[in-house]
Amino acid sequence: MTPRPHLPLRRARAVAAVIGLATGVNIVTSGMAANPGTSLFLVPDLIVVALLLAAAATPTARARPVLLVATGTATGVFTTAAMAYALRGEVGWGVTAFAVIVATTAALLAAGSPSMIDTRSAAGPAGPGRA
Repeated sequence: MTPRPHLPLRRARAVAAVIGLATGVNIVTSGMAANPGTSLFLVPDLIVVALLLAAAATPTARARPVLLVATGTATGVFTTAAMAYALRGEVGWGVTAFAVIVATTAALLAAGSPSMIDTRSAAGPAGPGRA
C-alpha cells in the first residue's frame, strides 16, 4: 500500500481554487482592475490568480509540482503584500491569512512529495567506489 501524502491533492486543489477565485474577486471589487496604475500588485495578483486556477485544474498526474509552483509563487506575492501593509502601520488581515494558508499548503505539498532529485548513481545502487 502506498503511503498517503501529507496533504491530499483534492485539498490542495480546493485551496488553490478558493484563494485564486477570492483573489480574482478582490481585484475586481477593490477597484484595482479599474485603476491599474494605483496598485503595484495588480500584475502579480493576476499571475497568482492564473497560476492557482490552472493548478487547481491540472490533471492529477502532474498536479503536485504545478500546485507547488503556484502556492510558492502565491506565498511570495501575498507575503510581500502583507509586509507592504505592515510598513504603512496597517494590518492586511485578508492578505496575511492568504499568505499563511498558501505557505502552509506549499509546505505540506513539499513534505508529501518524492524527491525531485535522483540520488541514484549511474554506477548502480551501491554508488561509486562502493562494492
